[in-house]
Amino acid sequence: MARYTQSDRGEQRERNEDHAFSFKLGDVFGVGVADGLGGHAAGQVASELASATFAESFQELYDGGVARDVVRLCFEDAEGAVQRRMDDDEAYRGMGTTLVAAVVADGRALVGNVGDSRAYLVTDGGIRQVTDDHAERIPYGSPGRRRSLTRLTQAVGTESEGVAPDVFELELSEGDALLLCSDGLTDELDDDRIRRVVAGADALDEAGRRLVRYANRSGGRDNVSVALYAP
Repeated sequence: MARYTQSDRGEQRERNEDHAFSFKLGDVFGVGVADGLGGHAAGQVASELASATFAESFQELYDGGVARDVVRLCFEDAEGAVQRRMDDDEAYRGMGTTLVAAVVADGRALVGNVGDSRAYLVTDGGIRQVTDDHAERIPYGSPGRRRSLTRLTQAVGTESEGVAPDVFELELSEGDALLLCSDGLTDELDDDRIRRVVAGADALDEAGRRLVRYANRSGGRDNVSVALYAP
């Protein structure tokens, strides 16, 4: 069993508002990534607070079993913590974050997400996106120069009225790798490139460092964060 996390500012951003985390509780492992929103350092506060709260809540709620309801409650606690920080400090009003997190025990993983940070399962046979993005693309620009903006349909914080995380269950086998990442990775590298980087690495930490490095080489337009787990 191995895990690795890395969060990088990227090549074009002034600050890093992502956060990658991991924890261990007995035979249970947790990994996650949050991508903060809000600017003026508020995004960094939101991503770190949501990550820390998720990990702390899981350790408080864990009773020997890994259940979907526990994962959902951890997301709700993260939402509550971000909302309280906004209520306490006007400077943080409107901040928020994506959050994708996984807890793994006995080869079984529960993966939850809010926003467009993703989870992938990389196997000998390929790569599969586990999570669904809570986001929509909004086109803009003139004909011939069309671009799009991403609007999140759900996030932790941003003065929302609660979160409804998706929770997915999957089995992990020897040789598999579970990858959680922010859109700073997926906007720069397509799924097949991600698969080839992970499959071609000799160790999990090497795979993580290469993913971040290649995302930066491809433009590094955003913060890029990865969290990896392998049984």
